[in-house]
Amino acid sequence: MDLGLQGRRAVVCAASSGLGLACAEALAGEGVEVTIVGRDPARLEAAARQIAGARAAVKTVVADLSDPRVCGELPRRTGVPDILVTNGGGPPVRHDATGIDGESWEAAMSSLFHGPVALIGACVGEMRVRGFGRIVNISSAAVLSPRSGFALSVSPRAALIAFCDLLAREVAPHGVTVNHLLPHSIETQRLRDNLAAEAANLGIGADELRARRVASIPVQRPGRPQELGAFCAFLCGAQAGYVTGRKHVIDGGTYI
Repeated sequence: MDLGLQGRRAVVCAASSGLGLACAEALAGEGVEVTIVGRDPARLEAAARQIAGARAAVKTVVADLSDPRVCGELPRRTGVPDILVTNGGGPPVRHDATGIDGESWEAAMSSLFHGPVALIGACVGEMRVRGFGRIVNISSAAVLSPRSGFALSVSPRAALIAFCDLLAREVAPHGVTVNHLLPHSIETQRLRDNLAAEAANLGIGADELRARRVASIPVQRPGRPQELGAFCAFLCGAQAGYVTGRKHVIDGGTYI
């Protein structure tokens, strides 16, 4: 299927590895000129080399997207894209939701709510004028059923979803869609780190916890980043213009 994206421009956040990189690869494969954003120049360049050979150019921009001011100014460096994929690494696992200090809450909200809101706000006006825009937020299926340890992650992500659902109604008449990807148990370093932290809290081995997690997934395996990337590319395509304000769970059937 031709997604009708040849010649479009995308900015993909936190794209030096994991789910962000998978989305950037999928978009580049559709002929999208992709700018990948992250904090580590060496990792960004390695990611760009990995994507090299796709149908369109890949650019890199070094930026700390945990700072909302940096997020709001990013389009001045990249240009306002046709496609914006927001993404960010989750905060540390904290197993006592009531014992989290104010500084940790502020950091989580800055990174996972205020930053994306500032970035989206800096892009959506021009998208409306153009009559085309695709905003995809990589979130987490944990917002649907939060587990102990993830308060700092799911709370700001849930707030972002609420904000973007309101925005989706406002911009829909102008050809701009806003969607959310809610992954569960996708094979990334973040998943491995979370499993290790959870296993330590439970007093069991990480391999045992991983086996339990896989057994609970109807398809009996973790997801692949490329599967999420392909879904992201479809949501950005011309054929997905009637899909907006949706929470797309990619979980191997876990939340059936």
